[in-house]
Amino acid sequence: MATLRDIRRRINSVKSTQKITKAMKMVAAAKLRKAQKRLMDARPYAERLGDLLAHVAAQEEAGLHPLLQVRDPNKICYIVVTSDRGFCGSFNSNSIKKANAEIDALLTEEEVKLITVGRKGSEFYTRRDYPIIEKYVGIFASLEFQHAAQISKFVQEMYCSEKCDRVFA
Repeated sequence: MATLRDIRRRINSVKSTQKITKAMKMVAAAKLRKAQKRLMDARPYAERLGDLLAHVAAQEEAGLHPLLQVRDPNKICYIVVTSDRGFCGSFNSNSIKKANAEIDALLTEEEVKLITVGRKGSEFYTRRDYPIIEKYVGIFASLEFQHAAQISKFVQEMYCSEKCDRVFA
């Protein structure tokens, strides 16, 4: 049977753990707010860029630029984005579930290739022997525009060289 001293020590231990957990929760909330603000600040830019690209694509003659060509989707490429760590709730599992639902529906009909962004997705699909053509791991520690440009350039090269006919993210 526990003595009074053991019970007090246990109560103090639980209180200390509660304080640490509360501090971690506050830090996570601050990081989430910061990420949401950056996302909301970028939204008007992304919408305007989409309008601009749609306008350019409508003016462009068919077949003039390789990225504007419409081909039969025989080779499909999926970009699956997950985190490098597991501290993000159901983000990783939801990303993988959504991608799996779409990939499994097409796996028998067309050739499907994967580009994984993040360690969790890379590990998941490597263990299950999916055809991964490129992995981007560890970029979220210091995420910059160059990372997105690098992935975009790789996908454009795949499309222009006709190694994939459609790309989904």
